[in-house]
Amino acid sequence: MDFSYTAIVLGKRDIGETDRLYTFFTQEGGKVKAMGRGSRKPAAKLAGHLETLSLIDLSIARSRGRGNISSAVVENMFPHIRRDEVSLRTALEAVSIIDRRMEDGEVDAEVFLLLLGFLRALEIVSALPRQGSDEVSRFSEKVFLLSQGFLWKFLDRLGYRIEVRRCAAGQESLVAGERYCFSPDLGGIVCSRHREGARLTLPFGENAVKFLRLLFVNSLTSLPKLSVDRETAISLRRALKSFLDWTG
Repeated sequence: MDFSYTAIVLGKRDIGETDRLYTFFTQEGGKVKAMGRGSRKPAAKLAGHLETLSLIDLSIARSRGRGNISSAVVENMFPHIRRDEVSLRTALEAVSIIDRRMEDGEVDAEVFLLLLGFLRALEIVSALPRQGSDEVSRFSEKVFLLSQGFLWKFLDRLGYRIEVRRCAAGQESLVAGERYCFSPDLGGIVCSRHREGARLTLPFGENAVKFLRLLFVNSLTSLPKLSVDRETAISLRRALKSFLDWTG
């Protein structure tokens, strides 16, 4: 029996002399794996449609077990992402995190659409002309903002919602001008009065708090229009890494 999916290729692994095991994230079936028989042969036509990051129409023939790929047709290979080292590294990190965090067969159409929206937005940003150091710097900032948006939204979808409007420890409203910190174990922003109760705290400025608030109420496509200073970017990057580590 053939099963049809709209899928994003997460990765592949060589099996034997001529085969590959592919991992997909699909809108209809969550994360699925299937064998590409003979896909490593020089004349294999299927392999070109199964490159990592590609959005494809996929069919898998199953009688038992994982099944074999019977057809794959590319809808979008995101060529501009592939041509840029920064974009490609960012996109590969995103699909790697999806692969590690989602269980086989765990259906979540919203996560699929979030990942697809991220890749489409990153493709648009990656196609922008970059002439001169200012445009290159602004491009890197746009990629960073998209990556932050995708990963925080993804964690939120998994149930790891962070508190950005009240102290995660005391639940009182955050006051402007106060010294904040980010606590992964308490799940969000902590005011100075409660930071001693957290196992790990990272300095977190008001601009970083404002960005997180905007992130959760805006679409991914609107995030590249924002701007963050270097100190805020460092705070956001450290906080996200600590939260990813804490959530496993």
